[in-house]
Amino acid sequence: MNCNQTKRVLCLFLITLLLGCGVARSQFADPGVNAIDPIAKRSAFPEANESIDKPLAVKRLSDEDQFAPAIDPADIPAIVAWDQAGKYVGNIITVEGRIVSVGKSNDGKVNFLNFHQDYRGKFYLVVFDDLAKTLDKPVAELFKDQLIRVKGKVETHRGSPQIKVESMDQVEFVDQ
Repeated sequence: MNCNQTKRVLCLFLITLLLGCGVARSQFADPGVNAIDPIAKRSAFPEANESIDKPLAVKRLSDEDQFAPAIDPADIPAIVAWDQAGKYVGNIITVEGRIVSVGKSNDGKVNFLNFHQDYRGKFYLVVFDDLAKTLDKPVAELFKDQLIRVKGKVETHRGSPQIKVESMDQVEFVDQ
């Protein structure tokens, strides 16, 4: 391999390396191609003569659908059925449903209030031991078979939607 061939190979290698790292994209990429970030709704690379005065918004990776359109709080019903609560991850809603079973974590510090016998992958409520200790009755006795409304922020844990019940002020017993 002569000197010119070596230079050419090294130059191609460097260009490939820089493109792979995204460093020299504006110099070497096809000017007609501009990848749009689906979250920021714009290119991650600045346009010519564009100054960047604030960084693009960072969105934490989570179980929720990162590409789902944001829900306008005005479009959220006053009361959401428990089996629809998963649509409102990240929003504060009031959920209504009947508790059909109550489970406990292995260490006994977390109570799970389930709206369906086959609770796996379905919406549920979480009552931590701190709150459970303040109640007049055991969690299972207080909540089982009760039609309730709970207000709180819908989050996901291991892919399932949930609301953490941190205060009994969040809970309304509908049957009583």
